[in-house]
Amino acid sequence: MDHSFKLEYILDLIGANYTLKGDYSREISGIASLAEAREGDLSFYNNQKYLEAFKESSASVYLVPKSMDLEIPGEKCLIFVEDPSYELAKICRKIELSLIEVPAKGIHPSAVVHPSAQISENASIGPLCCIEANAVVEDVVLMSHVSVGQNAKVSSGSILFSHVSIGSYSVIGKRNRLHSGSVIGADGYGYVQIDGKSERIPQIGFVETEADVDIGANTTIDRARIGKTVIGEGTKIDNLVQIGHNVKIGKNCLLVSQVGIAGSTVIEDNVIFAGKSGAAGHLKIGANSVIGGMGLVINSLEPNSSVIGYPAIKNNLYWRLQSLNRKLPELFKRFKDLQASQ
Repeated sequence: MDHSFKLEYILDLIGANYTLKGDYSREISGIASLAEAREGDLSFYNNQKYLEAFKESSASVYLVPKSMDLEIPGEKCLIFVEDPSYELAKICRKIELSLIEVPAKGIHPSAVVHPSAQISENASIGPLCCIEANAVVEDVVLMSHVSVGQNAKVSSGSILFSHVSIGSYSVIGKRNRLHSGSVIGADGYGYVQIDGKSERIPQIGFVETEADVDIGANTTIDRARIGKTVIGEGTKIDNLVQIGHNVKIGKNCLLVSQVGIAGSTVIEDNVIFAGKSGAAGHLKIGANSVIGGMGLVINSLEPNSSVIGYPAIKNNLYWRLQSLNRKLPELFKRFKDLQASQ
């Protein structure tokens, strides 16, 4: 995918904290990895193990770390920064906006909007959206087929991609990004056994996401039984994640694909759940904890815990047990041999 821009444009995005070696006066024609870059491309290098790839790369401009003493490879231009990956992300963030065909400001003729809904004049409401009674939609972008339930609120700066569903009374914070197919505010999973039958427990709460939350495609966040399910500021949730009713997630947490969090669990700030991991209900996961891939937490964790496995245990214990497991066949053989010799 090609994007044309001048070197000066990149330097303006980076700001003042850079050092430049070499010069490049032509337009930069694209962004690519070291191996795939062609002449005219921008690339980045920040790991010593890719030194040969850097030397052999055909890119014309590179973002490189200030911590490395690098010479200009041929007629190249090096931009020395603190974190090349982050600076590239800033550049791509600008380019990303040009890749999204945002609906024009205003309400598309095919959208259905209840007369009592409050829609900002700066909102972009795409084709076939549905906005129900008393909903509040601020300066946001709703792509096609987005549904906003009654009395729900979508706050300024947010973008909701196609087929996102916002349940009644849910509150979407500022600058949220909700990807296609995500469902915010569906029923929590609550039943009680009466005379051998599962009787549904009504879920009359709602979901609130705070500022700068990202929610991946086909992720579901259930509304609370009573009160609210909360996703804290800056938390990033991957695709295909399930958050149960009355869960409270703190600030700047990371939940990777296929994570499942059962109802009423509290997750404090800066917690990481790796892929396919999860937590049982009514637990407390302490701040700065890390749950390894496919780990299942069944007991509350102290802050700064690092666990993995099923059920999740401390990392060092888990890997010791894995090492011992591999030795079990040999140990059993030695034990049998010992019995036979007696």
